[in-house]
Order: sequence, then C-alpha cells, then structure tokens
Amino acid sequence: MRKGVVTSRMSSGKNATGQIVLIVEDDAIARAILDQYLRRAGFGTVLAGSGEQALNLLRDPSRAIDWLYTDIKLPGLVDGWVVGAEFHLGHPLRPIVYATADQRHSEARTVRSLFIQKPFDPARVVDFFLGQIAAAG
Repeated sequence: MRKGVVTSRMSSGKNATGQIVLIVEDDAIARAILDQYLRRAGFGTVLAGSGEQALNLLRDPSRAIDWLYTDIKLPGLVDGWVVGAEFHLGHPLRPIVYATADQRHSEARTVRSLFIQKPFDPARVVDFFLGQIAAAG
C-alpha cells in the first residue's frame, strides 16, 4: 500500500450500506476524525493526503468510490477543485463535500454540493452523505 493511502471498510453497513467515501485531507488529525465518524455510520473509507494521491485513487478501475470529501487547499499541484472535477467524470450528478479554512474560496463553485468552513462538526458531513443516500433510495 502506498504511503498516505489507507482503505478501511466496516462489515456492519449501518445506514450507509458500505458505500465508500474518499477523504482527501492533508491534515492527518482531521482526516482521522472524519474517517472515524464515517466508519461509525457504516461507510467504508479511502484516505488520501494530497490531490495527486486522490487522482490516482479515482482513476484506479479496481476501486469503487461512491462519495467525495475534499479539502480545497492541498499540498502539491492538484487542489480540491481538480479532485472534484475528476470525481464528477464518474459521478456527474453526485454532490461533493468541499472544505477549507480559507474564507476567500467561493461557494459558487459548489453547486449541488456542500461547502463547509473549517473547523466543522464531522457529524455534519456524515449527515449530508446519509441524507443524499436516503434521497436517492
């Protein structure tokens, strides 16, 4: 397994029925906390610490990624907007959770998605994804 990429899957698909969320977050603590919240709700998770890692995961045909949480400002050349655009190639109608601590980013780019300001309550992200699943179901 590549450094910084972790996959976890819960067997007890509570409300999320084992759907997979790609968490793209360069802050290891924030990534771990959100991972815990999502797994407790029954989601499987795939973790990436950079936009480049996220693109590799999204382009891997052996991985099924159902949902995306991404920090907008990431280390390297690939930011969260690029990761979101790549995700939308496979899931054009799926909303994305975009997060940032930088107040200069515009919510206008997050049509049909959720823009959250850091710090935030991880339960809000879980509730958003569960609400999307319920609405589709």
